[in-house]
Amino acid sequence: MRRFHRAVCGALLVSCCATASRATADGWHNAALATSSLDQWLADVKAAVPNLDKKMSSSELKAGHDLSEFKKGREKNGSSGSDKKPGKGAPRQGGSIAAELTPEQQQLVGRKANDCLEALAFMDPKNIFPREFPNFQLEKIPKYHKAAKQLLSLMGPVGATAVVGELRSELMGMGRSRAQGVEPRRDYHDELLALLRQAGMRGDVSEADLESLREAASGAKAHPLTGLAQKVQLIITDIEASVELAVLVERIEGIGDAKRKQQLTARARKKLPQAATRELLDAVKVSQAGSPMQKDILKELQQRLDRMSVLDLLRLGESVRESDLARAAAVELGQKRPKFADVKGDLAEIASYLESGDKALAEAARDQMVNAFQRAPVRDCLDWLARGDKRLTPLIWEQLDDRIARAEADRKAGYREVALEVAGDRSSRSVARIAALDLLGRLRDKEAAGPLIELLPQLPRELWGKAGLALEKLTGQRFGPKAGDGVAELNVAVKKWRAWKAQQ
Repeated sequence: MRRFHRAVCGALLVSCCATASRATADGWHNAALATSSLDQWLADVKAAVPNLDKKMSSSELKAGHDLSEFKKGREKNGSSGSDKKPGKGAPRQGGSIAAELTPEQQQLVGRKANDCLEALAFMDPKNIFPREFPNFQLEKIPKYHKAAKQLLSLMGPVGATAVVGELRSELMGMGRSRAQGVEPRRDYHDELLALLRQAGMRGDVSEADLESLREAASGAKAHPLTGLAQKVQLIITDIEASVELAVLVERIEGIGDAKRKQQLTARARKKLPQAATRELLDAVKVSQAGSPMQKDILKELQQRLDRMSVLDLLRLGESVRESDLARAAAVELGQKRPKFADVKGDLAEIASYLESGDKALAEAARDQMVNAFQRAPVRDCLDWLARGDKRLTPLIWEQLDDRIARAEADRKAGYREVALEVAGDRSSRSVARIAALDLLGRLRDKEAAGPLIELLPQLPRELWGKAGLALEKLTGQRFGPKAGDGVAELNVAVKKWRAWKAQQ
């Protein structure tokens, strides 16, 4: 009776159809011993990719011992130019090792794609018979599977095409398991689907591959291929909708293959009208100056100027300095006077432009911060003062002083109530409570004196001096307490203040 046996040494799968013949079994063992090291298996690849070991967690990957994991690709952030710093808000991408290989190197690594797919499909204890393969360590199988998947990712577009081809064959009823009569692993399809999704999100799946896979997944399918076809279609939809524009643009700018560049460019251009403005700005950061793709992105941004937020306009101005679009963005920015609620979540990043090397951009950012704190609720102003930002503290107090000078009695009363509430709030940070006491002093509102006097005994020691100074500004009296005073001095000050209040 003929039985089909499969086993893998490292990530290399050597297969044969074993019969009762001892010679056949011996032939398998000889082949296995000759290919027992991943280093040997990758020898031809390493000849073309000398630094391949640096992209792995170890250079010693021996079958039957330990199979190290491949290193994760470095994260990329910002521009494709090595001398260009990442821009604000540039996307953080999980870079693939494939991005560090040349197309030629990826092709060489790709020669092992079939071996990896074989390992994922058939390397299973039910296909490896200990009687015939007594030295094969079955407990290492999960690590072999992991190595096969990581190597397919390393191959970049080559590995992606191999995965697509495998899924197409399965969907069309011509997969390797059916052709070879061997039962595949239970989760084989799930692992192929996961590899497809990962490759698609990296931008490694070409438009042609997606189209061929979509075609293979269409139409009526026999069970269990119906479920596989549905999952493939969902992943294709996700790939087309979810790949960040900046990721596509970065891939486009780094690809030498003209056909591949054209495919990705077509996909990126389809995304432009639906992309969020932030997405377009991120894509500008990674695009090459003057490239066709950058021109398309800038054209789309030009059409959105009047709909952009303050932060988007600042980011645009920084991305395309000294251009007509930058000047148009500056004009639009000068007309923006948003409500505080509209910029509240962006204030920290807007403030970062106060130190921009572009003087006009820094002035525009300051103008917007002035507008924000002219409109901000007092509690928000106090929260920002509590941050102790040396750039913003003078600016915020300048706006508060101006608002106090222009405020009518009822508005000043509102300021007073908020300041007293924050000053007495034990859950607030000391810096916020200090800012509230400073605000009370700046109000020069005697109505605040009584509540503040009663608040004195409840304040922590580090606030006593600030409270005494606020009371002095409110009343013109100097009863303390002063910074450094103890409990006795505080008690004396409270008595004096209460006596003064009783005489008013």
